[in-house]
Amino acid sequence: MSQEIKYPITIVQGVDFYLTLTLLLSDKVTPRDLTGYTGKMQIRRTLESDEVIAELTTENGGIQITAGTGVVLIHIPAADSAGFEYPAEGVYSLHLINSTGAIFRKLYGTVTFEQDATREAEA
Repeated sequence: MSQEIKYPITIVQGVDFYLTLTLLLSDKVTPRDLTGYTGKMQIRRTLESDEVIAELTTENGGIQITAGTGVVLIHIPAADSAGFEYPAEGVYSLHLINSTGAIFRKLYGTVTFEQDATREAEA
């Protein structure tokens, strides 16, 4: 499992964020078996920043892996995205960890945090 993909993402304030990846074998048809894999993704303002804006894992439900289909689902609930600083930019990377503990960076790139025109009325 070697290919890394650079992919920019946009997270909109107060809106559910979903990103679905399907990992395939080198034939580009057969889904990769992800049995025993876990995932971890962090979002930071910069690569050098110690502050983690968001951490998604298979343990906290932010990442779901469907082993036999090679599907990795990343989800940030609207309630969480509402609390991010807007407008802003950041960086992220997604790691997949196999059952022996080997770590693979599969996805990385920039994050744009955008405000949304549709909001709940303030009381």
